[in-house]
Amino acid sequence: MLIGRDAINNTGLSNAKDVMQLSPPKIRPGSDSDVGSKNKSNNSGSQQNASEASSRRSQSSDNSRTEAPLFPILRGESVGQSGDFTGHIVVVCSPEELDREWDRNDAIVVFSKSIEEHLKNNKHILEHLLRSVRVVITESGEPLGELASMAYENNTICIVNVQHATRVAESGMHVRVVAHENKGDVFFID
Repeated sequence: MLIGRDAINNTGLSNAKDVMQLSPPKIRPGSDSDVGSKNKSNNSGSQQNASEASSRRSQSSDNSRTEAPLFPILRGESVGQSGDFTGHIVVVCSPEELDREWDRNDAIVVFSKSIEEHLKNNKHILEHLLRSVRVVITESGEPLGELASMAYENNTICIVNVQHATRVAESGMHVRVVAHENKGDVFFID
């Protein structure tokens, strides 16, 4: 059976859709499944296949360092806008910490439970905050609550019910927030 370009050249097929194209399997860093060097000792190209496999292995391990981590450091319910955002965390534990200039292109605000009561009583502060930042993460909240509707109206990503958010997150931490449908994840970058 001919596959890929050999099939096109030998059968006269002009449309690449008519031919099954296979790509080499991806090799996980440190795995023993080296397709290029196994059982190739009888072939004259065994050294070339081994060096290609070694090259693929090193490229694969380099790529794994730059990709996002597989497991989030925080997870909750997404109730505002969907999307993803990369920025730096600002943990807010007291009302005094709300009185500042916010960088909409970088700030990710994490509320403690104690500040949420203050924001419920001072809705104008919450409204201003949601207009000033792109992401808000809270330790409590409801998917159909007032914070959720205000976040949606202000095009803000909002993740509620994130357990231990203020214990895990630290101000200045560089993270990526991904909110899709009703799930919100926070991934550590550096």
